[in-house]
Amino acid sequence: MIRVMHIKPDAYRAMFREDATPDFPHDFETVAIVATESEDHAFRLTNHVDSPWWENPLVVRYKPESRSTSVGDVMMLLELDGVRFLRCAPAGWEEMDVNVSLALAHAVFSERTALTRKTLVTVERIA
Repeated sequence: MIRVMHIKPDAYRAMFREDATPDFPHDFETVAIVATESEDHAFRLTNHVDSPWWENPLVVRYKPESRSTSVGDVMMLLELDGVRFLRCAPAGWEEMDVNVSLALAHAVFSERTALTRKTLVTVERIA
């Protein structure tokens, strides 16, 4: 399972206008959980191609009307031996050195989108 975290809109705009670097995890928000083990597959599934990415059956969307995943966004990969964080680079992925406890706590407690009971159960099952 992969948690997809996008740069928040204000930080995303500042990245281009002011050449600012988003602060992880504070400038990020979870937009989806993707039922895959590949960051490349999760990237494809969270991009608008023929239809909005949130219509993909392998994606549980957290935030309505989110943009496509792009450079600077982060994938949190839940693996058997731990958690890895990858930042989307202009070509490929950059491994991040992250305080996992802080990042997980932020991901859990900072989400503002209210989840329905059904979605919450689905997310728990996936995670």
